[in-house]
Amino acid sequence: MIPPTLAFAGFTMPPTNHLKKAFPRDWAEIQKTRKTDRPLDEICTDFETLSFDLEKAANEPGTMSKELKADVLKSISALINEISHCQSLEKK
Repeated sequence: MIPPTLAFAGFTMPPTNHLKKAFPRDWAEIQKTRKTDRPLDEICTDFETLSFDLEKAANEPGTMSKELKADVLKSISALINEISHCQSLEKK
């Protein structure tokens, strides 16, 4: 799987659509798997929450410092890697 990019600024969609945008080819399978895989569901929920927070900060300048934004982006990137890893294990 090719890792998705971190193009989150300017999102105007519900949190679950952030996941769909990050994993367009695997989104349906991720949604299906997370119904029975609690750790994956928690990772996806964290991803959706942070993505939504990042979107909100992009739409409301001054609500998130540059340092916090950098930390959130690092966390999102790590969550993307975890989701990708979980999906690659599912396909084996």
